[in-house]
Amino acid sequence: YQRRVHGDEPDRHKASAREEQKYFQITRLPDGTVAGEFKPGARQALKDRIKETYDMVYSACQAEGVTHPGFIPMGLGVFLPRVQASEVKLIYHEAQFELLSERHYSFNTVFLNPGPARPQVEKLLKEEPYRFKCNLVLHSKNGKYLAQELARSGYKTCLLNPSDCISTMMGCMGYWWEHGMGDRYLGEEDIMATSTAILARSNISTVYQSARIISHK
Repeated sequence: YQRRVHGDEPDRHKASAREEQKYFQITRLPDGTVAGEFKPGARQALKDRIKETYDMVYSACQAEGVTHPGFIPMGLGVFLPRVQASEVKLIYHEAQFELLSERHYSFNTVFLNPGPARPQVEKLLKEEPYRFKCNLVLHSKNGKYLAQELARSGYKTCLLNPSDCISTMMGCMGYWWEHGMGDRYLGEEDIMATSTAILARSNISTVYQSARIISHK
């Protein structure tokens, strides 16, 4: 995701650029590339933020009685920073593994597809003595397929589908799926094509204007 435009300036998602400035000191090199390090205290601040995010996700699963949740990478694709990408992948999974060791969310088994962060995940599991409060299964399957098969087997499961923040502005899911079969067939496109989720979109329904349905933290 480093296509060159306007000379040596990478074409990046605007949200990624804003977040990058919060945590990293960026230096532009003579060859047009960039280097960077975490700002003082920023590594821990990022991990704290990721832990809070996953705590909300896990707590929502617990509130719905989910015992066998399935997760895929979140924020580890086009939203990765230009610098310290490997370390960011590590931080994302440090946050998840610490939560699953520190708190009990009533999970029996967590199914995790780490995607491009598999090397970092394997490193963590090898080097850190985590004592998970549930089973952890690493896999490389399609997240939706896994959720369907778990549900067919009678397990209370779920699927985490990370979407751009603009999705919430549009009601349910937006942004990528409108293009249909674009360069890649993404989760949003598949879910919209195979479910009734589109009926909750803001220009079709007012369901997401109800304070009883939307919860804020």
